[in-house]
Amino acid sequence: MSLPFRLVYSEQYDLNLGEHVFPSKKFRWLHDRLIRSRFAQPADFVEPIPATDEDVALVHTAEWVRKLRTGTLTYQDILRLEIPYSKQMVEAFWLAAGGTTLAARLALEMGIGYNIGGGFHHGFPGHGEGFCAINDIAIAIRCLQRDGLIRRAMVVDCDVHHGNGTAAIFAGEKVIALPDMIEAMKEQEQTDGFFRAKISEHGELQALFLSGEFAKPEHFRALAGTNTLEALSTGCIQKASAQEMTRLLPSLPGLKMLNVTSPEPQAWNLAFFKAISGLREIRQLHLGYASIPVGAFHFLADLPNLEVLELPSAQQVTTRELRELQRCPKLTELNLRGAKMEASAMPVLLSLKSLKYLDLGRYNFGWAANAVLSAKGVTLRPLTDHKDLPDSPWRPWME
Repeated sequence: MSLPFRLVYSEQYDLNLGEHVFPSKKFRWLHDRLIRSRFAQPADFVEPIPATDEDVALVHTAEWVRKLRTGTLTYQDILRLEIPYSKQMVEAFWLAAGGTTLAARLALEMGIGYNIGGGFHHGFPGHGEGFCAINDIAIAIRCLQRDGLIRRAMVVDCDVHHGNGTAAIFAGEKVIALPDMIEAMKEQEQTDGFFRAKISEHGELQALFLSGEFAKPEHFRALAGTNTLEALSTGCIQKASAQEMTRLLPSLPGLKMLNVTSPEPQAWNLAFFKAISGLREIRQLHLGYASIPVGAFHFLADLPNLEVLELPSAQQVTTRELRELQRCPKLTELNLRGAKMEASAMPVLLSLKSLKYLDLGRYNFGWAANAVLSAKGVTLRPLTDHKDLPDSPWRPWME
């Protein structure tokens, strides 16, 4: 018996990434499983057509569409995207956006619609990140609005990661003031497209996520002196916000997790790292996209409780700098996936006694050296693949 609704799917949904932490073959696996389990029949599936460039331009900037279409992404663009560029990859994203739009139209017609693909909620108007080149969800909404089929839409995102791209795209359609939000948090836990917060049983602010568009300098000023805050995570912040965060950090002595990204190359300066060095309780530190200045590792070595260090955009790490991490006795996970290192860095890595997980991206010291690391008990893999890692101490804050 046929399903009372249609499932949108194409074999071309595969992004053709090869061996990659993002298994884009999963769309085909799901399709095959539905057939094999007899949940669906071949007749229940419909083939989408790709979104047009005009459809994509309803959400994304002309410059970003041009870069994707012509293959002229910069190094920083690809670093943020975290997947290799190819024409097939771009075609797959356009097709996924067409599939989500078709599923939305079928939902209006039949009451429900499914796209076995898409869900690329990290796509921003002017850049992609986190395996998401474009945002098919936002494109589908804008297409239906353009065609007069809907006026409003609700996005219920069930992914374990915040849909920061979707929040950014629709940021202008809802306004919230952070000082008012902080007051509201004293009453109950608040969740919103702009922020996510965890409140302790005593009504104290314990953890906070801010989207990049909401992480403004004045909002960081509102957090000053929140000594109960243990975890702070933001989307892509601008340089002015990074400067304000530099002033904020000394007033957060209990901070144990800091996760910040910035698209501006010089967002992190030595003053920022000096402020971080005062966070004696910090356990997990992630700084994405912006480059890491020379001398930063000297300040990181002052963190006695540091367990997880992720600096995926560090481009050049000298052995002398790496040696500073020997003063971090609890360092368990290290991500330097964008860095080039000297051969002399190998003995330093071996000297990090607590190191268990290491991500050097495509860089390695050769099979023999990797075997030595493995023999020491160090697992070499992208740290974005956490499915079989032990729970890091910061995870409960964002659950």
